[in-house]
Amino acid sequence: MKRLVAVVFIVVAIATSCSSSQDESKQATTQSTTQSTSQSVLPLRDVFTRRTIEVTTPNATRKQPCAWLASTETQRSRGLSLISEADMNVDGVDALMAFSWSTPETVGFWMKDTRFPISLAWVDENGRVLSVIEMPVCTDTCPVSTSPAPVRLVLEAPKGGLEKWGIVPGANIALGTSC
Repeated sequence: MKRLVAVVFIVVAIATSCSSSQDESKQATTQSTTQSTSQSVLPLRDVFTRRTIEVTTPNATRKQPCAWLASTETQRSRGLSLISEADMNVDGVDALMAFSWSTPETVGFWMKDTRFPISLAWVDENGRVLSVIEMPVCTDTCPVSTSPAPVRLVLEAPKGGLEKWGIVPGANIALGTSC
């Protein structure tokens, strides 16, 4: 009889442990979903500041688009996730997203939870655009695109949106003032 009680106790303990693990897993999933949902509710203006981007094209034309600035790790992690292409607009003008670092870093970007294809420009520590790549929306596996060299700035826009501002390889970029 003592053996039976011990076996029953062990089975109950295992069942309780499994149930507890499942509850923790459900809670973590719920928290993750809640965080994703809360991110989608927050407009860009509630998460990022805006700065002008001083662009000098390879033929010396100057342009000044406005960009949402992601300068903290939290902001850089959020990026364009969970927003629509229309959410990028500021006062009817297409805006850019600028990711900045205080020191040059080799960085990787992926399209998880990004709802539209983007153009991405890698900008080195001297402000020179190294290259521009196109990143399609991913469905299952989201590949990582790594900067070709350490960068201090990465610019994103809806696909094709960088070129209209002259943001092409060889252009020079600097962060400007608030816009």
